[in-house]
Amino acid sequence: GISNLNPLKKVTIPPSTEKMDGNPFYGYNIKVYNESNHFKIINDVIYTSNLKKIISYLATGNERYKIADIVKVIGKYAFASSKLKEIIVPDSVEEIGEFAFNGSSLQSISLPQTINVINESTFQHCGLKNIVLPPSITELKSRSFCDCFDLESITIPSSVILIGESAFGACRSLEKVTIQSSNVKLAKSAFRYCDKLREIVVPKGYKERFMSMLPDVKHIIKEER
Repeated sequence: GISNLNPLKKVTIPPSTEKMDGNPFYGYNIKVYNESNHFKIINDVIYTSNLKKIISYLATGNERYKIADIVKVIGKYAFASSKLKEIIVPDSVEEIGEFAFNGSSLQSISLPQTINVINESTFQHCGLKNIVLPPSITELKSRSFCDCFDLESITIPSSVILIGESAFGACRSLEKVTIQSSNVKLAKSAFRYCDKLREIVVPKGYKERFMSMLPDVKHIIKEER
């Protein structure tokens, strides 16, 4: 990786570089040049050479970004700390890496039904105000939406079978959660430190099950009408 102590202004990917683990340029305001056949840089976005994976979004000055229809994978930390407020994700995308939008200014994102898993810390500490989870999602892994301080409500579709540790931990503005899945497995800490949470709506006939999984917030669990 690149040392935090090095005030680099520009970096060149050498010809010998064949792969990158995550986004080595995360958190830097630098210009990257490429001499490797294994990568391409288009409009300050670094891709694998076949354009199927975004490794790093380095562009500045934009608030809205539409990912190209050829992209299949959004890499680990790819948009972390970016100033983008809105991202449109096409149906071609099948995987979003851990920490992909971590610490970004992202307020709104559209996710296609090709996404099955929200990985660990994918949206942690970003500016999300609203998000619609498609009915293809099966897992919300640990800290997937943790520290999203502006998120006010969330509906978890019936396709979801697992919600991990602190998935929505410390979402300070979160007031209402609607869980449409009756057989979901929930970590006890899924909604820990959500100080404004006043209502968790669960499927009819399953209140007791959810109360046993979420003892800390059992007093605000209600069945759907």
